[in-house]
Amino acid sequence: MPIIAAGPHYKALRQLLPKCFKGAATGPVLSGWWKADDNTDDVIGFHNAVWVGSPVYDTGYAGKCFKTGSEKYLTIPYHADLNATVSGQLVVEFYFKKTALSSDVIFGKNYDESGAYSWGFSSYYDGPLSLCLQLNPAGEYQVYDLPSVDSGDPYAGWFVLDSWVKVKTTYNDSRWNLCINDVLLTPRAYNDTLIDVSQNDYWIGGSGNIAFIDNLKISKC
Repeated sequence: MPIIAAGPHYKALRQLLPKCFKGAATGPVLSGWWKADDNTDDVIGFHNAVWVGSPVYDTGYAGKCFKTGSEKYLTIPYHADLNATVSGQLVVEFYFKKTALSSDVIFGKNYDESGAYSWGFSSYYDGPLSLCLQLNPAGEYQVYDLPSVDSGDPYAGWFVLDSWVKVKTTYNDSRWNLCINDVLLTPRAYNDTLIDVSQNDYWIGGSGNIAFIDNLKISKC
């Protein structure tokens, strides 16, 4: 008999099920979903995000969204249900929007208390605005760097101001795949720098400039 993913007892029941019954055998299972509709609730599990600074919400891609900025960001406390494994699979997807030419952290895994990221997404402004997926605290390995203007890059021009961008990335045994607006980009592998599997928090925003982030989802198996 199938389990209906609805009703007041669904969350509690899902926590009690063995992993195989949650669908891990057939692909990644949705472990957390933050809709940002005037709250930080995880509508799938028990992983509510926490605001640092005064909460700010704005019009989102669907409903409301998180508006991060100067001393305003969110953390998602560590939990094994959300954490990557070196040989496993992790899927992260969200919508985001930028309204100014600035460098900002969008979403990532916190590396230390200084706010350096061990891996994550950021917008980077140094000439053209670009969307980066980078590894290591100092960003030594930029897995993807997508410029906002035509520069010869096959994916140039997809990231523009004042427009919502859908981002979905999959990490699977040292290989990263990235979809932008439902288009799969060329896969890239960094075998010498695997994903961070520490017990540090996830951060949403956190670099000081304004970013809009909506419908964040984390799945894993």
